[in-house]
Amino acid sequence: MNIPARIMTRKVVFSFIYSHIVQHNSFHIETRNIQPIDKNGLPAREEDIHDVNAMSDDDLIDHCITIVQNFFSYKKTPEIDMEYLKKMLVWVEKTIEKVTEQINNYTETFSFEKMDVSDQAIFILALTEYEEIKTPKEILLNEMVELAKRYGDKWSSKLINGVLHKYFKDRESTK
Repeated sequence: MNIPARIMTRKVVFSFIYSHIVQHNSFHIETRNIQPIDKNGLPAREEDIHDVNAMSDDDLIDHCITIVQNFFSYKKTPEIDMEYLKKMLVWVEKTIEKVTEQINNYTETFSFEKMDVSDQAIFILALTEYEEIKTPKEILLNEMVELAKRYGDKWSSKLINGVLHKYFKDRESTK
């Protein structure tokens, strides 16, 4: 496994989950004054512009993969673990409700639904990767806390760390 590629891809999956949560919670961003551009910085052709709100989940996953492939080949940035990306995008769609219920079992003062969207996305990413790819808990704890420090508020990393510790401890005791 290429570790830098996995870390970069994990950030892409986090972004996808974040967008998915926002889209499904009916938050709308005003975009009528934004002119979409193509990879060369030119105005995009109308037939190349996709309405993500009208896409099926499968089409959205395919669209995300296409964007990632185009962006990272154009930008010459670190590699992307496309196998991991494809698996995670599909699994996230299948496990999002289950993860919400699981996290609610480990929170004491408020529910998953009342958490910041970035914290929700981190929990979905962590539990999906732990259950489906079997990534070791130590790696996930480290990576998720780093994501929380970067994208969450000042308390996010403590929340992520505490809840994930409880979750992993409980999972180990039931094995």
